[in-house]
Amino acid sequence: MTFGIALGAGLLATAGTAVAGTAGADPAITVKGLIGHSGACASAKPKLVGVQENNVVAIAMPPMAVRVGQVDSGEPVASGSATCSLNFRVVAPAGYTAELKQARFVGAATLAEGATASSEVNYLLPGFAGKYVTTTKPFTGPSADPWTYTDELPAASGKAQGQSVSLDVVLAAKAGPNSAAGSIQWTTEADGATMHLAFALKAR
Repeated sequence: MTFGIALGAGLLATAGTAVAGTAGADPAITVKGLIGHSGACASAKPKLVGVQENNVVAIAMPPMAVRVGQVDSGEPVASGSATCSLNFRVVAPAGYTAELKQARFVGAATLAEGATASSEVNYLLPGFAGKYVTTTKPFTGPSADPWTYTDELPAASGKAQGQSVSLDVVLAAKAGPNSAAGSIQWTTEADGATMHLAFALKAR
């Protein structure tokens, strides 16, 4: 399975709408009921861009911008974070189960010397007996660049119970010793998505 993005294959949908993929040589999954809640997603909701070629689920996140240091005329902000929890159901074709194999994220970090930031994702996936898979990507200043990184997810250790996929995401930053202003936030790719989640189908 490739992790390429078919830019023309995105299908716009609102939360709660089922969207089926165009999976090329493979059968296509369907995504239902994307819900964002808590933290930054209590008001600005994530949106399902579509299910793209090779069963890649594209999701647009709110920016969740975290600003630290001398962000205004008041006292410098030493540290900060922004969180969001989201979940959705992945429906595989009859005779298959769907496993999340890769997840790619895009954002931007502007950090002064000595400042740090991180993107943390906690995955709650079918087949892991209710245990989270946690990944953390660190960033260190000086930096003023957009970033992209990919998580490789392990294979499920047990039989999948249910179809629900949940992600708890956290962006965090700490100011450097000179308290210069800095930030970290999500951005989007050309197709409008912040994260691309690549699923693989397994025969039951």
